[in-house]
Amino acid sequence: MLINNAGFGILDGYLATTDIQKQLDMIYVHNIATTRFTVAALPRMIERNQGDIINVASILAYIPLIGNAMYCATKAFLLKFTETLYLEVYDTGLRVQILLPGFIRTRFHEAMGDDMSTGEWDKYPWMSAEEVVKESLDTLLQNKVICIPGKKTRRFLRKIKMIPRQLMYKMSIKQSKKSIEAKMRLKNDT
Repeated sequence: MLINNAGFGILDGYLATTDIQKQLDMIYVHNIATTRFTVAALPRMIERNQGDIINVASILAYIPLIGNAMYCATKAFLLKFTETLYLEVYDTGLRVQILLPGFIRTRFHEAMGDDMSTGEWDKYPWMSAEEVVKESLDTLLQNKVICIPGKKTRRFLRKIKMIPRQLMYKMSIKQSKKSIEAKMRLKNDT
């Protein structure tokens, strides 16, 4: 079994003002490393007619999020890469999955410097890592290529996908402005 789960985010990763090397590192970790590990594992798995590959992305593969252009793009790459890989190895006995979680209780956000104590995050449908792993493995056993763990996350994503793109862009801009204003208020209060 190969699980490509390495990844990171950049707080306020706006392309015009960010460290380009960090953005390139993100492409390397999320996409190039995943591709290299997958290509290294495939011949032996195909030879044995057995093997599992899980690539971990994010629901942001479907959602453009201001300040996260590279993160969203690398996750979208993983989605298409994995779906196409699934088709390529369909008759080989391999199982391939793209895992697209939403909010998981890990140190991911803190590691990139996000302040989780503001209460801004409380409105999201958080899951434990154990819950995500269980759903992923259950879905893999059913040979389903896409796994979006959590009923609330799936419902949220279905609603997002129904929104016309232009409206989604406007909503994203509005949400970004609210988030920046909240951060400024918090900064001024301290």
